[in-house]
Amino acid sequence: MHELERLYQCVNLAFKVDIKTKRRNREVQIPKQVFCYLATRNCIPKDRNVIHAYGLKNIGKYVEQDHTSVIHNKLVIEDLLSIGEEKTIKAVNKAKQMYVELLKQYSETL
Repeated sequence: MHELERLYQCVNLAFKVDIKTKRRNREVQIPKQVFCYLATRNCIPKDRNVIHAYGLKNIGKYVEQDHTSVIHNKLVIEDLLSIGEEKTIKAVNKAKQMYVELLKQYSETL
């Protein structure tokens, strides 16, 4: 399974929404921003030991957005985290935790 696909599944499960939808309401936008933030934060393991961040274009293609939208989404989350906005911190941590759990399950099956 592709690493972005794993992260996508975790974000969808964490927020109970499909981030690839064309809707632009807040219920979809925040999870999409979290996805972009996590995908650009070098949090995606590749080849077990090497950390690799996907390019902005690839992340954008995955969520059907332009690379500049990926940058904007990432910056929005970074700004909210920097001021300690609790809802954002919880959302990012929840998605991150689900991703780590999924990776553990995946590595156990190898």
